[in-house]
Amino acid sequence: MHSPQRKANVGPEQLVAVNAMKPLEAALHYAYLGLPVFPVAPVDRTTGLCGCKDGAACESVGKHPLVKWADRATTERDAIRNWWGGWKPDANIGIPTGERSGLIVVDIDRQHDGHATREALAEAGYVFPPTLAARTRNGGWHFVYEAPSGVRVPNTTAALAGVGETPGIDVRGDGGYIIVAPSVRPIDPDPDTGHVRFGHYSWVSEGHGVARAPSWVVTPKKIDRPPSAQRHSTERTKINPSKRADAALAAEVGRVRGSTDQGRNNSLFQAAANLFEIVNTGYLSESQVRSELTEAASTVGLGDQEIQQTLDAQWRRKQGVRRAGWESGGVSPNQEQLHRTKLACQPGSPSGRPAKGLDR
Repeated sequence: MHSPQRKANVGPEQLVAVNAMKPLEAALHYAYLGLPVFPVAPVDRTTGLCGCKDGAACESVGKHPLVKWADRATTERDAIRNWWGGWKPDANIGIPTGERSGLIVVDIDRQHDGHATREALAEAGYVFPPTLAARTRNGGWHFVYEAPSGVRVPNTTAALAGVGETPGIDVRGDGGYIIVAPSVRPIDPDPDTGHVRFGHYSWVSEGHGVARAPSWVVTPKKIDRPPSAQRHSTERTKINPSKRADAALAAEVGRVRGSTDQGRNNSLFQAAANLFEIVNTGYLSESQVRSELTEAASTVGLGDQEIQQTLDAQWRRKQGVRRAGWESGGVSPNQEQLHRTKLACQPGSPSGRPAKGLDR
């Protein structure tokens, strides 16, 4: 078990110099500032391939941890020297968010319309307070805020707790982490030459220290449901199957990202089971589900081998299984089978006895 780290006192004046440092020097500097660090997969600066054992097959290049970071992120200088001084000198650097560092991060992703969402939020009165900030490798932002004392802030995907859906804007809190300078990851190839290009994470020099997070980032909004909504809440609303599939993907990925150390394996297992059933309907692709779940599971500390074994096992289980009622909002084959089994176990049923393994 790890103990909570002391709250880091950081600002741009302490961090901008990190942009030009070598990974070992940078990791030691973060530790000096009170920020626990851990090694993240390096990237080959020639090919752009991930430095993990999967190489070209890796779907989370330069972004997944090399150790069980939730337990091993540290400020201990000897451990840091062992990681970057000899084992993986070019490894990227990760910093845990939430209680471990005393920081939460709003991640604005340019590639998923995060900038447009930020503008829309500002027009609606939700303006992010000036705070410590970093540029991400693809032109996005990390806004770094103080984690509220005594409040667990979960990770969210495309959502803010007090606002709702926010495409391209995520939150990294307890159970999450961010990649930090001077880490490097590949971006889209050069359109003219096709050569691999790289994006750098870097702290910006604007003079803002770590501000308090606005309440609408960390506190869920309360919704008063009218009596009519409560009365009809159990009625199934028919929604376009494609939209339902996208919503299911976002929800399952969010569940994995928000899982605890003890529950992350089960969360991934269940998410894969649910999403691979939808893949069998044709409304999601296998590669899309694998990519999204791999990245989400990596952020909560699962190793790549463990992730792929879970996904492969669930994929094999779901081969040939069709969710016949899913597209129209019906129950899944698993639910239907469970219902039939329970009926068969009731007194007077043909079997007259409970099936093995079911609760009586």
